[in-house]
Amino acid sequence: MSLFAPAWYGLRMERTFPVERMFPRTLEALEGVFAWVSGFLADEKIDEPAGFAVKFAVEEMFVNTVRYNPGVASDIMIALSRAGDRLEVSLTDFCVKPFDMTGVAEYDGSLPLERRRPGGLGIHLTRRLMDQVAYRYENGRSTTTLTKILGDRNV
Repeated sequence: MSLFAPAWYGLRMERTFPVERMFPRTLEALEGVFAWVSGFLADEKIDEPAGFAVKFAVEEMFVNTVRYNPGVASDIMIALSRAGDRLEVSLTDFCVKPFDMTGVAEYDGSLPLERRRPGGLGIHLTRRLMDQVAYRYENGRSTTTLTKILGDRNV
C-alpha cells in the first residue's frame, strides 16, 4: 500500500493521495474493514496506541452507519490517507439524510445510570481518541472525516 524508496536509499516516500475502498452495508463486512485498515496502518508503520484509536473510530462510524441507515442499499466508502504526522480516515455514506456527529451533545458520564439515555458513548470515545472531527454533507452524500495527529514514533 505504501510507496517506499528502495531500502538502500534509506528514504521513505510520503503518500500524497488517499486510498479508498467500498464495503457492503452489513456488520459482516467489519472483518474486511478491519483487515484493510490494519494493512494500511502496518504499511504506514503506525504504532499501537494510534492504531487502536483509528480502528476504534472506524468501527464506531461503520457500525453506526449500518445500524442507523437500514433502508439504504448503497455501499459505504472508507478512505485513509497520511501526510507527515496527520492520519485521516473518512467514511462516506451515500443517498442518506445528514447526520453530523460534531453536533451531537457531549456524553455526560456523571449522571446516574438510571438517568442516562442510551447511545452517544461511542461518539464520545471517538471524539476523545481522535484529534479532529469534520463533517460535510452534499447532495445526499454524508462524509465524516477524523484526524489523528501521530506522535514522533510514527514519523
